[in-house]
Amino acid sequence: MTPSNLSALLSQRAESVCRYLLPGGRRKTSEWVVGDLRGGRGDSLKIRIGGEDATRLGVWSDFGTGQTGGDLLDLWCAVRDLSLTQAMAEASAFLGLKVDGEASRPKREWRLPEKPRCERVKPESPQMTWLLARGFTPETIAAYKLAVSERGEIVFPYLKPDGRFVNAKYRGLPKTFRQEAGAEPCLFGWPVVTEGYPRSRFVLLTEGEPDAMALHQLGFPALSVPMGGGDGHKQDWIESDYDDLQRFDTIYLCLDSDEPGQIATEAIVRRLGADRCRVVELPAPFKDANEALLGGVTAEQIQSLLAAARGKDPEELKSALVFLDEVIEVFDGDDPKRPPVGVKSPWATLGRHLMFRPCEVTLWGGFSGSGKSAITNNVAACALAQDTRWCIASMEMPPARTLHRMILQLLGRTPSIAEVRQVMAWLNDKLWMFNVMGTSKVDRMLAVFEYAARRYDIRHYVVDSLAKCGLDEDDFNSQKRFVERLTDFARQHTSHVHLVAHARKGNDGENDHRPGKHDVRGATAITDMVHNVITIWRDRDSEQQVQRSRVVVEVCKQRNHTWEQVFDLEFQPDCFRYLDNPDQPIASYYQTVA
Repeated sequence: MTPSNLSALLSQRAESVCRYLLPGGRRKTSEWVVGDLRGGRGDSLKIRIGGEDATRLGVWSDFGTGQTGGDLLDLWCAVRDLSLTQAMAEASAFLGLKVDGEASRPKREWRLPEKPRCERVKPESPQMTWLLARGFTPETIAAYKLAVSERGEIVFPYLKPDGRFVNAKYRGLPKTFRQEAGAEPCLFGWPVVTEGYPRSRFVLLTEGEPDAMALHQLGFPALSVPMGGGDGHKQDWIESDYDDLQRFDTIYLCLDSDEPGQIATEAIVRRLGADRCRVVELPAPFKDANEALLGGVTAEQIQSLLAAARGKDPEELKSALVFLDEVIEVFDGDDPKRPPVGVKSPWATLGRHLMFRPCEVTLWGGFSGSGKSAITNNVAACALAQDTRWCIASMEMPPARTLHRMILQLLGRTPSIAEVRQVMAWLNDKLWMFNVMGTSKVDRMLAVFEYAARRYDIRHYVVDSLAKCGLDEDDFNSQKRFVERLTDFARQHTSHVHLVAHARKGNDGENDHRPGKHDVRGATAITDMVHNVITIWRDRDSEQQVQRSRVVVEVCKQRNHTWEQVFDLEFQPDCFRYLDNPDQPIASYYQTVA
């Protein structure tokens, strides 16, 4: 929760907050009045706690000292003499807020490198000469605790906000770099921001340690990403530093203007939120903040750049050229020379005909007991081995049962207990469970999905089922709005959502007809709004005759692909797999079990 979010909640209880912080005061019309920030007698300090203009709730001013504040969180900091982080923790406890993330965080065992054997940068050394030539003062060099290793490299220590050492980056002169592998990724410069800007609600992110140092020297809180531009694992620091970044309402991105810098900017905005991120454009000819410092850029100019910083263009507004690769993909169709877009299905015989593409929602429909949950889990198990991250909201089955099936599907057989432990450890940073049984509130579920997408970069979600999402069966408008929100979520977070839905029973019973997309229970708009519809039907008559579990699957709709067809699968109850070729041995999706 950001400061502005927390402040808005405090404003809803403005008088209670004032009574708690300054019990010696009193209400006078729409204000809380008290002598000063220490709670003394008098009426010099006035805090707005009522009135028609809700935007001014919490605004305060001490007319005796000239101190002012824009909201109740500012007041909390001032009265209790706390940093913003400390005040947010106390205010959250006062409001009884539960912090997301404590239970969902993967249990990681980061390697803690030994602290480097080094010494302070000596005044007349080549390293000090290089640092001074980059425009840094001795005070800035000391603030970041820069040092020199036994090999003569400049050591940039990576420390958490509490000063705990987690890694170091080494720069040999003129330009060689190395960094310890396997350590916890985090931003560079946390202690300087924590100690030097304890109440700042904004921070700048740069692409290099010298750039963060340059901005600090100009008077701005700044941090540097640890591994430069680009996407993927280069931005794993977001997961580690997500909580610490919650103290900032605004995050200014001052990354390099080259292609890796632009890719990193897109990734950071997607995960930290377009509502918080602003892109700073340095004036030509400077490519980074350190060059700007050397070029004589002043603090006033940086402040002007921050004021002019823009958010990313609305997602709905794109230049036509942005879609070049997608247009080529449409023209190329199923050209085997091009890599497929999306996650492969478990059934090799379908090839590229059925893929689970980003920014789409797939609806899985069928009668009760037809195997909708098992087949979506089968898809997830296959996809986990394709290096994807999933979140499963299975409101009809306890997480332990879902995971039991998942392990069987991953291995294709019953495992030993040792193998169970091994697979569960492998799933630690690949699979999350939305831990709710029964009916879920859609607002909370989507808020959790939003958190999962931003913090952990999870791109695949299962909602099982629509009937358990707290929507009345005859409330077609609410069902339509919910599916619309799912499609919006998938697009905004470049994700794929699998939605399980029951089919309505016909007059002839469940086994006399195979359900189609128009048999999905609920609003007809549901199947219109999703991108793909797949129905499942168990041929129970055939099962009785041949003693095999035959399942008929129909791809009724693929909005972004022309292939729609009916095909048969055989269900193997021992491993909960759906097989397109049951005569072949069942291979393990998870190949690293000993």
